[in-house]
Amino acid sequence: LTMFNNGADVICQFAGNSGSGVIDAAKEAGFYVISAESDDREIAPDVVIGGMIKRVGVSILETIQHIQNGSYQNGVILTRGIAQHGVGLSHDDDLTRIVGEEVMNKLREIEQGIAQKTIPVPARN
Repeated sequence: LTMFNNGADVICQFAGNSGSGVIDAAKEAGFYVISAESDDREIAPDVVIGGMIKRVGVSILETIQHIQNGSYQNGVILTRGIAQHGVGLSHDDDLTRIVGEEVMNKLREIEQGIAQKTIPVPARN
């Protein structure tokens, strides 16, 4: 609630099932939630407007392909972000209805900029 009380209209919760407290608070206080790990819109369609998507299957498929074609390297860390379609924000009618087409277009523009490396993303140490 502190984030909402400080002016946040949308709160991203990355707590998996533990994030149900954020959803409950959103129902009471009237803010929106973007969830992660699962699609929580079924639980609270009036407050959950979308989700962060982790496409683990992309990494699994690539690993299998590397094993099959002999290019697998044990111990190498592969990172799959927006550019590699490993993560992203759900782009659906619910989110568009809440934020509007203009914001959705801006989100697509930002994602494209990150993928094309025209928008830098700080490296994690």
